[in-house]
Amino acid sequence: MNIILITILAGITLNLILIGLYFSFHRMIKKYEVVHEQILKVAKRARASYILPYLFFLIIIASVFYIPGIEYKLGLVFIAIALLIIIEISHDNKRLLLTENQITYIEGLFSYTAMMIEYKDIEIITLKDTPLDKFLGYGDFKIRTIGGEEYTFNKIPKFIEIKNLIEQKKISKN
Repeated sequence: MNIILITILAGITLNLILIGLYFSFHRMIKKYEVVHEQILKVAKRARASYILPYLFFLIIIASVFYIPGIEYKLGLVFIAIALLIIIEISHDNKRLLLTENQITYIEGLFSYTAMMIEYKDIEIITLKDTPLDKFLGYGDFKIRTIGGEEYTFNKIPKFIEIKNLIEQKKISKN
């Protein structure tokens, strides 16, 4: 069998498996979003926080032009596509939901963790961002509850808006 045909078949098979995994994981995490109250905001980790994997993707694509042999070029293209799908899977496996009464944080790939924090239990919200975070439009925030537990949410876009919404709901619940 021709090496080019094998490369094409292997690349398409790998990427179809990854796409199937992505939709399977997406469907599984969406079932945890089912709450019995209005969802005010859904936030995921900022896409800009994946800048290094995206740069790696661009380097792979650029190297296609410098590598001889069509089978190697095809292999690199399929690897680059697989990398994009993996980035998307890792982006989609964490969610922060703000509802009328609580914050729900969901994460996981094969097993899932869902944490619920009621607004009335929140004691302190701490924000953190670096100059790079400001440039890319995201930041981190930490919530400390009355019981002393701390929850950190990293690289969340519009994190100040989310903090303000949490504080507004906290005030209205007290």
